[in-house]
Amino acid sequence: MLNNTCVMCDEGLLTKKTVIDNVDFKGQVLKVPNTHLECNLCGCIELDNEYMKVNNRALNIEKKKALNLFTGSEIKEIRESLRLSQSEASAIFGGGKVAFSKYENDDVIQSKSMNTLIGAANRIPDLLPYLISQSSLSNSPKFQGDYEDVYLEEDFNPLIECKNRPSIFVVEASQEFDSGTNGYTELQCDDAA
Repeated sequence: MLNNTCVMCDEGLLTKKTVIDNVDFKGQVLKVPNTHLECNLCGCIELDNEYMKVNNRALNIEKKKALNLFTGSEIKEIRESLRLSQSEASAIFGGGKVAFSKYENDDVIQSKSMNTLIGAANRIPDLLPYLISQSSLSNSPKFQGDYEDVYLEEDFNPLIECKNRPSIFVVEASQEFDSGTNGYTELQCDDAA
């Protein structure tokens, strides 16, 4: 059981308090709950590992919101809607064996690219089967039947589609080009391809 006596004054009682801290983050002020033990006599504040973990998670949630990233609870909701375990999600999306546990508990902040991939898999029906087909889970019995191998079109030739594309103008180059009278070089498609 927790000893409720203050270690600084040896007389006061420690009580749990939660205050809202203002944290500067990338030009924004985040309102973050901070939980700790406070002595009723000397005012000493004590933190143990449990409270530090709770406070770190609260800070990460607010940072995720400020960065427009999914919070841990939102990631969990998406993962469950995709019918994936945490380890399956890690194998499919990457990030390491326990990445999704850390994302969902708000122990770490996922990268913007990971956040985008999770969101895309949730919104684009054909993306998850493709990601599964490219992962170590492609032969897993769970994904046989419901999912099939999906391949992205690789026969796209940008030169054939040139007529529908805008011209590209080189404004600055690392090598010398013969620029026209306007000072720009227009790159043209070879329609004969």
